[in-house]
Amino acid sequence: MNTTTTAYGMPIPSGSGFALSPIPNPLVDQYISIEDSMNQLSVFVPQYHSQTLVVHSLQEQVNQQRQVLQSVSSQVLKEKKSVEKLYQPSISNFFSKALDKHGFEKKIEKEQLEYKALLEKEHQAKYQLEQLEAQLMQAQSIQTSLHQHVQSYETKKRELESCIDRMMIAANLPPHHIIPQTQQELFMNQNKKQQIVCYLSQYKAGLTNLQQAYSLLQSCYQRLSEAKNLATADLFMNGGIANMYVDSMKYENLNRANDDAKKAKMFIAEAVRQCPPLASQPLFVAKVTQGDFVFDVFFDNIIADYIVREKIRKSKEAMSESIQQLTITLNWLQMTCIPQIERDLQEVDQLIASLSTTLQQERMAIVMQALHQKSSQQSQLPVISLGVPNCPSQVTPTLVDFSTHQPSSDLAASVLRLETTWEPAVL
Repeated sequence: MNTTTTAYGMPIPSGSGFALSPIPNPLVDQYISIEDSMNQLSVFVPQYHSQTLVVHSLQEQVNQQRQVLQSVSSQVLKEKKSVEKLYQPSISNFFSKALDKHGFEKKIEKEQLEYKALLEKEHQAKYQLEQLEAQLMQAQSIQTSLHQHVQSYETKKRELESCIDRMMIAANLPPHHIIPQTQQELFMNQNKKQQIVCYLSQYKAGLTNLQQAYSLLQSCYQRLSEAKNLATADLFMNGGIANMYVDSMKYENLNRANDDAKKAKMFIAEAVRQCPPLASQPLFVAKVTQGDFVFDVFFDNIIADYIVREKIRKSKEAMSESIQQLTITLNWLQMTCIPQIERDLQEVDQLIASLSTTLQQERMAIVMQALHQKSSQQSQLPVISLGVPNCPSQVTPTLVDFSTHQPSSDLAASVLRLETTWEPAVL
């Protein structure tokens, strides 16, 4: 008996060594009928795929030709306006005609020739578009017809799988057979794949939101740097319009930095919502100082400027820590976490493919055994005799003794024919 080893090293008996319960012949006949239908329909599958490529190619050509026609039509409209403008009464046309009538007429003639050439070009573009659209419609019609056959093939394929399922039930497979064992393991790994895909989706969504937050924090840090530079310059300014301008720019940068920090905080919250495991990461957005606009403007002195500058400096340092921690989390996601999940997903996909192949092979092995059983039954059927003696079709003529009774010549001839020629009765 053949055996197959599971992923855990436990040997499982293969289907080829099992004595199956008798599978009803009508079920086997149904399998043969469906398979014959699939073989007849299978020729349309590659034809459909080839025709689909033709349709896509023609669709691209039609789209390109429509763009060409649109461009030419735009040129035609523009040239038409230029020709009409030359015929409209205007001061420029009046002086052009008065100064150089021959030259003006030549210009009109040239514009008309260009307009006619564009009209011809537009006509050709329309004709080519119509030809391509006709080819596309014809190709789509063929594709639709082939698609119906492909759908019939897919329907027969599902019917065949359903028929094999019923054959599996009729075979009365034992629990320790490879097919139920493989089905169970396949089901478990498919569920595992769904969980991994869910995790991968969550972590990728979290990564996208954290990348948005990182970009905003970088912008916030840049604005804080500009605000700090302006605050440093403000230390050496003694009032005036220039000082007021520096103060306004400084607080504008602070306001924008606050806006960026608030948006970044929202993206981090969304990342944690979509990917709950990120809640364990020490992600935070440092508070950005608002400064003290009233005190800074109405009590403008070096002490007030220094206090504001120190607040900005501390906000900048705290923001740098936020960016640093966010960078660590992003690197962890991009370099460690997500690649590991993708490797796990790849391994599960390979295992599912292997189990699916094994399951399909074992199912077909049982089908082959069922077909072999039917063939054996037909070869073992007894030969049915019709009860007709194995006599030669013609026998040796036997002479009749007419010494005691002399029949008529016609009767004797009839008896002679009866004994010389014998045909078996037709049943």
